[in-house]
Amino acid sequence: MSKLRTYDVAETLSHYEFICIQETWDIDVEDEYTKFFPNHTVYTCQAKSSSRGGRSMGGSVILVKNVLTKYVKRVCENFPSGVLLVIDKPLFKLDKDTLFVNLYVPPEGSPFYNDNDSNVIASLEATFEEHNLLDLYFAMVGDFNARTGKLCDTSGFDNNIPELQEFSDMFVDTFDIERRSCDSVTNKFGRILLQFCQTYDMVISNGRFGPESEQYTFMNKNGCSVIDYLIISKSMFRLINNFAVLSNSESCHFPISIALRIF
Repeated sequence: MSKLRTYDVAETLSHYEFICIQETWDIDVEDEYTKFFPNHTVYTCQAKSSSRGGRSMGGSVILVKNVLTKYVKRVCENFPSGVLLVIDKPLFKLDKDTLFVNLYVPPEGSPFYNDNDSNVIASLEATFEEHNLLDLYFAMVGDFNARTGKLCDTSGFDNNIPELQEFSDMFVDTFDIERRSCDSVTNKFGRILLQFCQTYDMVISNGRFGPESEQYTFMNKNGCSVIDYLIISKSMFRLINNFAVLSNSESCHFPISIALRIF
């Protein structure tokens, strides 16, 4: 949140039921957000100090309108890379609760990681298993630092394998809404994220709601990319009424606005 235009930003955001912010940087931000969003309950994941020194990095916040907090429970408060909330199924009229995650994934090569094989997505999967969260729907937003290009995020089946042809009906993916993107580049974290989507039956919402959803989400002097996403269980996709990448002057990241049907 811009220090120079904090009041303007807060006024713009205050009508949203859920507000997700990444890279808060400050060690303690809860009091600040409570002051600017009095009608929201604040859930924070504090920024972390790098193992190599320097400023704190990461940090994320979810703000939930007070009238909706009866549907929300925070879980896994010690998860270091984001905020995890369980949303009761009556809010969306679903048959299962939803795990809602606001995530910040440091880029490849970041001093956040202790070794080259570390990644936040693997840590998130381990958390799902450890806390018995697998039997839920998932909705994830955030800065994933993952470039997925134009590759497929849904599971596929190779009909050219004779031994598996008789089982083809079990593998066919019926989700046929094409994903479009301005970004044609794929990186390591992007491939990890695509595999994650296929494993947990989730889809990337970016690029599936017309031109406003296909835009770059990050732009600086080094170039443009799509690295900020809404990723959601296929069974929840029908709840999305609108998805748009908005213009922005506060940050190198462009805000994402999502309209979900809340009953």
